[in-house]
Amino acid sequence: ISRIVGGITTNLLFSVFEAWLVTEHRKRGFSEEKLEIVMRDSVVTSNLSAIASGSLAHMLACRYGPVGPFEGAVACTFVALLLVVTKWDENYGSSLSWGEK
Repeated sequence: ISRIVGGITTNLLFSVFEAWLVTEHRKRGFSEEKLEIVMRDSVVTSNLSAIASGSLAHMLACRYGPVGPFEGAVACTFVALLLVVTKWDENYGSSLSWGEK
């Protein structure tokens, strides 16, 4: 069951971000041509972040033992929570479709 839940959450992680990105991009009036660049850069950044996270987890495991990466994850999650609470604007969507504007 944990593999099923993990698969669902991974799919949500990527699809929800892309849906938010496209909505915000259009809402702010940016050109559609730039959306491709933003999507490309987000993939590159995500991959670099995964590499950096793996390296950090390895260093934490070497220094603090098997619980080091988990303690690091708790710290990173807390920082992310602070950023979301202080900087994130809620996106409620629009009752109009894009063609009706």
